[in-house]
Amino acid sequence: MNERLNQWLWILDEELVRALLSAQPESSSLAKRAATHPAVVSAMRNWMQNDAERALADLRQPVTQGNADALQLAAHISFEKGDTAQAAEYYARLADSVSGHPYATLNLGLCQVRMGQWEQAIDSLQRAVVLQPGSPEAWFVLGASLLNAQRLPEARAAFGQSQKLKPGYVPAVCGEAATLQLMGLNEEALAIWERLIEFDSSHIEILTNAANAAIAIENLTRARELAESLLQISPDSPAALFALAQVSLKEERFDEAAGYCQKLAEANPASFDHWYNLGVCYQRLGRHQDAAFAFDNSLRLDATDAEAWQGLAVALAATGDRPSAKTAWQMALQCSPQDSQGWLQLGLLQCADREIADAESSLNVAQKAGLSTGEPPEAFTELKNSIAVLHHEEGDLTRAAELYRQVLEVAPESAQVRFNLGSALVAMGRTQEGQECWKAAVAEHPELGKFLLSQLSGAGPEPVPCA
Repeated sequence: MNERLNQWLWILDEELVRALLSAQPESSSLAKRAATHPAVVSAMRNWMQNDAERALADLRQPVTQGNADALQLAAHISFEKGDTAQAAEYYARLADSVSGHPYATLNLGLCQVRMGQWEQAIDSLQRAVVLQPGSPEAWFVLGASLLNAQRLPEARAAFGQSQKLKPGYVPAVCGEAATLQLMGLNEEALAIWERLIEFDSSHIEILTNAANAAIAIENLTRARELAESLLQISPDSPAALFALAQVSLKEERFDEAAGYCQKLAEANPASFDHWYNLGVCYQRLGRHQDAAFAFDNSLRLDATDAEAWQGLAVALAATGDRPSAKTAWQMALQCSPQDSQGWLQLGLLQCADREIADAESSLNVAQKAGLSTGEPPEAFTELKNSIAVLHHEEGDLTRAAELYRQVLEVAPESAQVRFNLGSALVAMGRTQEGQECWKAAVAEHPELGKFLLSQLSGAGPEPVPCA
């Protein structure tokens, strides 16, 4: 090749020219013109001898002058040596100086793709496919950029055009399947992945995406088969273990899922998802201390996740650590202030610690949040009743009676609440009204009569404790 450099003075596409020279070493048509600046010849020689720095030094002057050949070669060398930003600058200058240049705009787009500048890449690549409408590779890269920019219908169309130009072009086929998956069309995506698996059943990424698509459409049997195939190819594959964990969770095999999640968390302790899923498994298994540990680890990685705080709060409450559980609920509610159920759970813990004012505050916030989310009135009855009992025990009979009545408006069948309302009314001097409530409650649940007799023989009727 070096012997030919004096004749072959300019290369538009090095890979193509290498192939052509190998196939037709004597072809004079490969050297169609001389370089437009002598420095390009020297730079080419140095580059082919793996001295990129000297090549770029040779090109410095013609690049400054805006020489097109020098710009293209400097861009190509910069790209290969990893200086993508510099390569993009050269390609942009080349595209501006040579209108309709067959490579500048496409290569500028490729540089922008490598830098993750998706919208800029899309703009460049859309111009590139106008200049080269018959290039399946250009349409594929455009599709990939649109996919990363979440412009999914456009990405799907670009991948489709790439396949029209080159039927069976695997990168474009994979791109279409991935796009369909992100669009939620998992059944269509899985059909494509399955066709690809027929030709290559050992491709890790294809098996992984197929398993995820199968999970999404609840085809758990196929998802498990795909994940197990993936494990055979790559033992302890995180993708396979994660898929198996998801399948086991959906099948409510929590002990099995916990095993997969534990392996994932040990292999990658910096993953929020692995610790969170492990916490869910332990919680469903009733291993609340272990669940709290797992959720706590997940929150060390992302302290803004409301569901992880909720999981921690529930686990701590189950272990009897109410103070820490209340703190966890407060953190969860900072992340998700409209979570009416979270406010209710916090309020119940506050009731358990006889923090009446705080519980009332939680109830008020819960009801306001419930109005905006359409929460049914019966959702608040447990907390209202718990607060009412506390007020009753503390002697605030008016507030207790008010809350008892509110509960009975949505849960008239609650004999315990009606009995307690009767006790509050009697204590307030509204004896006949209270006795009517007692009679209705005892008729519904005769065991309340025994409770009433035991109380009347003492200091007077007390509220029946919350169930």
